[in-house]
Amino acid sequence: MMDKFYTYQIYDPINNMYYIGSRCRKGIFDPYDDFLYMGTVTSEKWKTMWPEIVKRSEKYILGVFLTRGEALAHEVALHEEHNVNTNSLYYNEAKQTSIGFSTAGCKLSEAHKEKLKGPRPSVQGKNNALFGTKNKKHSELMSKRVGINSSAYKSAIFTFYHDQHGVFTGTMYSLRTKYKLEASNLTAVIKGRRKTIKGWRLKL
Repeated sequence: MMDKFYTYQIYDPINNMYYIGSRCRKGIFDPYDDFLYMGTVTSEKWKTMWPEIVKRSEKYILGVFLTRGEALAHEVALHEEHNVNTNSLYYNEAKQTSIGFSTAGCKLSEAHKEKLKGPRPSVQGKNNALFGTKNKKHSELMSKRVGINSSAYKSAIFTFYHDQHGVFTGTMYSLRTKYKLEASNLTAVIKGRRKTIKGWRLKL
């Protein structure tokens, strides 16, 4: 089985803030189905609030890669471009600066652990997996996509059915807040990645 690595962005429509990270998905699993993982924030300012923040947030896959180095290089480039450590629009309070920094999501072998203890290669210039790519254009596209989705979050009307609660017609935000549903799972139902969430199913 081949592991898959990806970068992602979390968007909180209430605070209008973002979080950018990278993740390893083991084996045959599709990163786009990894909707339960919503990032890990360790800063003292946000970590206690993070469980509540992710309940109302949306997750977007920014890129899928075959190696850890490529995914981390993409994360490094995005962190650098948006200055996430000083930008008030981001929950990140530190930049990813090395391809050996993040190990979230994958179990490391002893050999890999030993390797990480040594000098870490540079990801600057031609050593960066994104060297020569037009990442600015990619970022602008993703920002547009996030804007569209966040707008639809409180404006697009859907009809859901529930055996106990009956029919609900309204926005995703209204349904989620009224019945305390997890935003990422509700999005998965709307996009067809899962059939129901706590008994609620979408009218097709």
